[in-house]
Amino acid sequence: MPDTRTLDRTSPEPRDRRAPRGLRGLPLAVWAAVAFFAATMTFWSIADPTYRSADEPDHVSAAIYWETYHSWPGFKEMPRMASVDASVKISGVRSTTKPVEQRPALSAIEATPRPDRHSFRELGSGTDTLVNKAGQHPPGYSALLGTVADVLPATIPWDLEVWIFRMISVLLLTPLPLAAALIARRLGANRVVISAAALSVLAIPQLAVVGGAVNNDNLLNAAGAWIALGTVHVLTGDFRRRTALWVGLVSAVALLTKAWSLPLVAVVVLAYLVAAVRERSLRRVIAPALIFVVAAMAGGWWWIHNVVVYGKVQPAGHFDPLKTGPLATADTLHLMKDQFESVFPTRFWALLSIKSGALAYPTWIPAVLSVVLLAILLAGLALSPRLGVKRATVVVMILPTLLTLAILLESVYSLTRKTGVAAGVQGRYLYSSIVPLLVVAVIGLAALLGLVSRGRAGDDGQAGSAHVTAARFTAARLVALLVGVFGVVYTVVSMGRAISWHFGEEHWSNPLDSLGDLAAWSPLPYALSVVVMIAFVVAAFFALVAAALSVRAMPARATPVSVDA
Repeated sequence: MPDTRTLDRTSPEPRDRRAPRGLRGLPLAVWAAVAFFAATMTFWSIADPTYRSADEPDHVSAAIYWETYHSWPGFKEMPRMASVDASVKISGVRSTTKPVEQRPALSAIEATPRPDRHSFRELGSGTDTLVNKAGQHPPGYSALLGTVADVLPATIPWDLEVWIFRMISVLLLTPLPLAAALIARRLGANRVVISAAALSVLAIPQLAVVGGAVNNDNLLNAAGAWIALGTVHVLTGDFRRRTALWVGLVSAVALLTKAWSLPLVAVVVLAYLVAAVRERSLRRVIAPALIFVVAAMAGGWWWIHNVVVYGKVQPAGHFDPLKTGPLATADTLHLMKDQFESVFPTRFWALLSIKSGALAYPTWIPAVLSVVLLAILLAGLALSPRLGVKRATVVVMILPTLLTLAILLESVYSLTRKTGVAAGVQGRYLYSSIVPLLVVAVIGLAALLGLVSRGRAGDDGQAGSAHVTAARFTAARLVALLVGVFGVVYTVVSMGRAISWHFGEEHWSNPLDSLGDLAAWSPLPYALSVVVMIAFVVAAFFALVAAALSVRAMPARATPVSVDA
């Protein structure tokens, strides 16, 4: 039944929520979040040593393969490029002297002088005998990078070319805080919650680490954020054909990038079904839904092709089957449990490319953060009607993550049982739907803070008074500040932890002392590397100031708004 509740807003709700609202009027904190996220990823593009990020050599090799041959072989058929394998040997991924050390600390004295850094063409030609694992994915991301490589000078140093690839990822992901803010605004949030939604993207350092690396996840994650915005538009009554068209085309891009796009596309279809039920009219929804499906098929054909050729949607697995046959169910689940408990939270929050038995943080920290995030998400699901957001909308927003988790569990179980190796346990696989998940978390946190304020205001027995109304929202004003401070501090500390481990005379050196080593290994000229570092510091300060100013964005008096419980 309809219920009228007091919801604090900074402007009247527009009568036609289908009307395009653009980017005008967004809070300062949104742009501060965008700037800091971009500056952070740019810093990671030189602070995360080349090829230490997950699967980066494979993706670089795939891009060079596309540049060279302009083709995409089938599963387990694409070889690695000899030039990329040669560059890996001199990248610092492993020491060049015995005993060989994986991921050694990089000191300035070991860095190759910039004038002596060769191009990929000088490092080798042709292919190697090793199979490139990236060949199991669609070619979208590699085709993008390979096309860029086509126009680069052949003499460009190999590490600078990889850095350019990294910056393409940065450009793709820079608008993520903006997408989060637009989703929150579409849901009718006030300026504080909109600011918090944008700042929430900063709360997961590993998202920016991956964003500053060469990985096809980045094109998928960028597309996923905009698909989420389109999904929310549909759920809130936007049945325009142009909306269906752009969401379908973005979905096609996602489908040509990675299999984790499939849950995203399925949820868009579900959103149209939910909207049809709400409108009690299939006729209004059927045309835009068909437009969406047809547009998405520009990328969806890839997966139909896989079923026809390989007999499965996503062929995967580069480990040989066990000679003794599949593992027992109990043994399989035991291996999976150990792997998920030991690495999944860390890989989701802050792996920072720190491996070889080391950890950026004790395992209990990402575990606690995961529990807190889950609790806030449950609060968002339970309390969302208090902020004027229908509970069914929240369910649809978190559904892509739940589907991704379910598919991941099934995939890991199947591969573990077959090969005895619990591979593919990657927290970053949840990033394709991370933006709507974070928006729901912000809704949950804002609702919880509102309850705290209500409890305090209720002590004076003057429910309904202006004083109580103002007090009720005192704590809720802090949501953007809390999220922003957490995100900036966690990011800065993580950056310091990574620099101290990757650079210096030894692991865990003083990060400030290691900045010179970082600059020596950077693919950029020394002065430009310093500019990147300064921009990071300035953007962090700007983000903190904007988060603090957001406390003033919410008026004391609330505007009654009719919402659906």
